[in-house]
Amino acid sequence: MRSVSDWLVDRRAFLKQSSAGLAMLGLAGPAFAAAPARDVVIETAGGRLRGQSSGGISKFLGIPYGADTGGANRFLPPKPAPAWTGVRDATVFGNIAPQNNPNAQPIPAAMAPMMALFPRDPAYVMESEDCLRLNVWTPSPNRQSKKPVMVWLHGGGFTLGSGSWRIYEGSNFARTNDMVMVSVNHRLNMFGYGYMAEALGEEYRTSANAGQLDIVQALIWVRDNIAAFGGDPNNVTIRGQSGGGSKVSVLMAMPAAHGLFHKAIIESGPTLRGGDVAGAARNAALLIETLSGKDKLRTASTKELLTAFFAMQSKLPGGGAGGAGGFAPVMDGVALPRHPFDPDATPLSARVPLLIGSTHHEQASFAFGQTIPDDAALLTAVKRTLPKPGAAEQAIAAYRAAYPGVPPRFIWILIGTDAGTGSRTRTLADRKAVQPAPVYAYRFDWETKVLGGSYRATHGMDTSFVFNNTRIDPLVGGDPTAQALATKVSRSWSAFARAGNPNVTGGVGNWPRYTAASRGTMVINNQSRAELDPDGKLKDLLASLA
Repeated sequence: MRSVSDWLVDRRAFLKQSSAGLAMLGLAGPAFAAAPARDVVIETAGGRLRGQSSGGISKFLGIPYGADTGGANRFLPPKPAPAWTGVRDATVFGNIAPQNNPNAQPIPAAMAPMMALFPRDPAYVMESEDCLRLNVWTPSPNRQSKKPVMVWLHGGGFTLGSGSWRIYEGSNFARTNDMVMVSVNHRLNMFGYGYMAEALGEEYRTSANAGQLDIVQALIWVRDNIAAFGGDPNNVTIRGQSGGGSKVSVLMAMPAAHGLFHKAIIESGPTLRGGDVAGAARNAALLIETLSGKDKLRTASTKELLTAFFAMQSKLPGGGAGGAGGFAPVMDGVALPRHPFDPDATPLSARVPLLIGSTHHEQASFAFGQTIPDDAALLTAVKRTLPKPGAAEQAIAAYRAAYPGVPPRFIWILIGTDAGTGSRTRTLADRKAVQPAPVYAYRFDWETKVLGGSYRATHGMDTSFVFNNTRIDPLVGGDPTAQALATKVSRSWSAFARAGNPNVTGGVGNWPRYTAASRGTMVINNQSRAELDPDGKLKDLLASLA
């Protein structure tokens, strides 16, 4: 099998289910009763796998697509997974990338309700540098099926997350849409995105994109093996939310990934530019200083590296904010030879259809616990985003006029959302839309009522709707309106993956193709509607005030 190399604070506590928090949300207890399962064995290029079939879906979990990335392979491009003899068990999720702070303090009890909203791994899942694993859900594990394939790239910035988070379970999506679903684990934080070339030498030139190259290796595995699971290797869509959407953005500009996918979906993760080598080298130097020497980059244990990673966060500009923790994809001239969507869209993906969007209140997830009780507090908060004299006042006046009666906190959230993810999503869509392949844009407006409605249509609100997993999503909170919308959203996403167009009977509605002139956008809610450039004048105002 061809490889990528040939081509050249305790997060567990944070993510685990809090029984107290779930009880407060009214979601304690199992979501579904387990259905009887039977073993299914299939042949892959690496050997035979034993999965399980239940409820019309066969699932194969924890499949190795790459070799151990620890030891001598640390920071280097991935290698193919070694073949095995006999039948390998694929009935439980595999290792996830190292990401937890070994010295984190327990989560305060007062934070339990909020923490219970976040995705999480099963308790048995372990962290390891031997983490190149993927999962497959399929309605028809035979070579004659040739069903469309959706490859999911998890959120969590570039520092945390996995393909085994609960709301990412792929059975419902695969079953209701007759598709093959794949989720991927790959290297994160400094293991996957640390620029080590200046410290360790030219061999490590692509180390700041090692996590991206892992995903490329997973896509190579999909190309070479997915037919055995009933998938069509010539109809592969990559999809990601938040950090996963950023990974999709970057993959679209990576020569190693070219031809391995045929459509792309970016959910709340528009990335216009890669990082610069100089900044990445400074962050690596800070890590080395925290470790007390560059030799320890290769010799330190996983735990020692994680301890240093978390210790250096407070020393980074902005305190490591932004989901990257100081380490993210870099325009290294090799794995990523240009910025993905700046100054224009990468020509590598000119013929790849794109579905892209964001939620209406993205910033709410990053503002929990921050109160904006009155206009004075609102002005102070907006000035941090728009520091030019008079800019904050103009923005607040415009948003109050557009959204009369909205509390100060949500005026602040709307401004922060549009100044950040909302505007970058529009810019990326504008630049991609001048290319031959179609672009479809959306804004997700459905609002959750959990925790007194303090989240509304927050960052990640759309994720479980696409997976058709709203019934097990604590953020949805058991809202009875969610399932009908989830069915429509999931159907539209699968239609796009199937044929590059989200318009389908039973979908969210008549979805216009996006152009830079019209900016036709589907606003998704219980009653969805198409709009031309929703809140475009507000975004334009924010750009002029920045």
